[in-house]
Amino acid sequence: MSGDKAALEVMARLCGAWRVVQLIVAGEDVTRQEEDDYHYLWFTPEIIVTGDRWAAWHMPYALRADRAPMEIDITRDDLVTPWVQKSIIEVNGDTLRICGTGSVRRRRPAKFSSTASNKQVLYTAERGDEPRPSGAPNSS
Repeated sequence: MSGDKAALEVMARLCGAWRVVQLIVAGEDVTRQEEDDYHYLWFTPEIIVTGDRWAAWHMPYALRADRAPMEIDITRDDLVTPWVQKSIIEVNGDTLRICGTGSVRRRRPAKFSSTASNKQVLYTAERGDEPRPSGAPNSS
């Protein structure tokens, strides 16, 4: 299967809402525990919209589905100093995992883990049915 065809198939599986059920940053579980205060990721073929009912950020991404594990580069222009977060991604049924660098100077993760020493960010999300936040662009 070609890389482009594989990427299109993965993007089709990714499209839609994903509710973050666990977020680990540098080995520390920082998952939100408050009821109805969940963090969501909405994938379109062009961008990830991330946020909650209060805010949303648009982050373009590039997916390489022909790698093992699959790679995704997420443009973090929602920050004061924009950068590309080098990450790996896995979609297994209705579960999504993204593990990314915590800094522009760090290498792409090789495995899905977040420890105090590797300072990686690990998202685990489940497919959801939340509507995209208002103001979020529609996919073309």
